[in-house]
Amino acid sequence: MPERFEKEFKILLTIAGSVIYVIGVNFFLTPLKLYSGGLVGVSQLIRTLIVNATGWKLNIDLAGIIFYVINVPIFIVGFKKLSRPILFRTLFCATLVTLLMAFVPVPKEPIMDEKSANCLVAGVLSGIGIGMVFYSSSSMGGLDLISLMMIQKNPNFSAGKISMAINVVLYGLCMILFDVSTAIYSIIVSVFCAFAMDRVHYQNIDQEITVITKKYSEELRQEILEKLHRGITVLQGKGAYTGEDQIVLLITVSKYEAGKLKALIKEYDPQAFIITNDRVRVSGNYKKHL
Repeated sequence: MPERFEKEFKILLTIAGSVIYVIGVNFFLTPLKLYSGGLVGVSQLIRTLIVNATGWKLNIDLAGIIFYVINVPIFIVGFKKLSRPILFRTLFCATLVTLLMAFVPVPKEPIMDEKSANCLVAGVLSGIGIGMVFYSSSSMGGLDLISLMMIQKNPNFSAGKISMAINVVLYGLCMILFDVSTAIYSIIVSVFCAFAMDRVHYQNIDQEITVITKKYSEELRQEILEKLHRGITVLQGKGAYTGEDQIVLLITVSKYEAGKLKALIKEYDPQAFIITNDRVRVSGNYKKHL
């Protein structure tokens, strides 16, 4: 994709992902009185407790507003720790999701008669939406922003562990406050959501790219450093068949970044030999990029 269109594409992808996510939550999940995972689920639970305690009957869903309020201190901390583009994209996405969750009408009855079918659609749509937002180098805030800050501090940090801990507490409360069925069906939705998100979002899949080229240059090095913010290991090599000197580049990137890297390499050397090793495990000074 031409670089000049990339920003607009990411904005459109963020909007589309947010809309799909909210459709999954408001149309298929909320009518079942079930709960999403993460801080959205926490917000939904707080909303239910407030409504049950006060008897309020509102035309908007308080869960979105509560979610935004919870995000405020996270954004304040993130302002000091994260890059401005990531923070502003996340702020835009969180604001959009809040408005959509609050004002998109929630059906009074589930759209489909079969509860498990509603759970499937809710999980898949919300997972696709989250995956699209991540693909656009953004997030909806909440645990995603917390995880990103933790990953930048400790590259070996597992974002899944904090999410799992929050969900265990959340669904444990659902079981205590409501019933076992509510907790189990909510967990099923989260499983479908995680599965769908993994199919769309590959940010946590790292790839080792080995490039064999005769046309390595300072310009290529600078472009990789500036556009991908990734280091390069440069080795001297020699072709066994031709006996010609060659340069071997070793670069570790996320699956998203691999396409950009290969395009850059091909600009400088269309004949470059590129080897991709998928799902490598990386430790040490390696930063996860959103």
